[in-house]
Amino acid sequence: MPPAAPTPTAPTPTDARRRPRRPVALAVAAISLVTLLTTTALLALAIGKFQKEGGRHQYYFKPVDAPSFELGGLPVRLREEVDDNGEGFVYVTYAQDELRLKVEIPNRNPLPIMLRNENWFRILIWADGTGLSGPEFDAARLSGERPESYVVVTRALGPGAPAGAWGDVWRHEWTFNFYTFVPPTPDAPPGEGGGFLHERFDYPESPRAFARRVNAAVMQGQPAPERSPRELAEGTWQYGAAMLVMPSGSAPPYAFNRGVLMENRWLVALASVSIISLMFSLALAIAPPRATELRA
Repeated sequence: MPPAAPTPTAPTPTDARRRPRRPVALAVAAISLVTLLTTTALLALAIGKFQKEGGRHQYYFKPVDAPSFELGGLPVRLREEVDDNGEGFVYVTYAQDELRLKVEIPNRNPLPIMLRNENWFRILIWADGTGLSGPEFDAARLSGERPESYVVVTRALGPGAPAGAWGDVWRHEWTFNFYTFVPPTPDAPPGEGGGFLHERFDYPESPRAFARRVNAAVMQGQPAPERSPRELAEGTWQYGAAMLVMPSGSAPPYAFNRGVLMENRWLVALASVSIISLMFSLALAIAPPRATELRA
């Protein structure tokens, strides 16, 4: 009588653990990890190059609260001529020059001149602190390595816009004026020289409104329009100073499409896909074996 054939035994869990699991998933995980590390290194190099070539500037601002002070050995004086409703003019005198600024947002409260008009008018001290920590910037400022500048900043509402909530809604019509204090030159005769340097910028057009203009031009077969050169530009000291005379929540939207990450968006996309692929492939590779694997 021939011997009976041995009965096959099912593999034990220990045998299943010893069996290589899903080599394809492990290979995909390894490729994803290498891709992620490579793209991260390339992005770090791109960001470092961007910062080395200038990068984004960091500006420090300090409001001036005193209605009178000295700059370059000359007095600065502020005064206002307003009625009971707070309407009128603010005057800033420096050297041989005087600014006559219309009160854009009248305030009936009898407050000090700087506090009364802070919603539309500020005198700021600013300096470029790019690449410096707080203590380093203070030392560079005091030593003159990073010189300070004084500027009058105003926010003008659109023509016919009422002060208050409705005027804030019409922010696309806001204009910003910057009057930089220019001290007299060392060789200027006593009592002469000095004054203000005036610049004017508009509130930036929103990305949605600009896209509508571009689409309209394309539909009509015309060249795509460009943004106005008079707009406040991100990364400038004027942009940061204008923020200090805007109501809370009314700042322009941040334009991510002009950053170093957007310039290297293919690396960002590849790194994102690598992260997702790495997560899914590792999950498949370490998942418990299925019942069919145990019976194989």
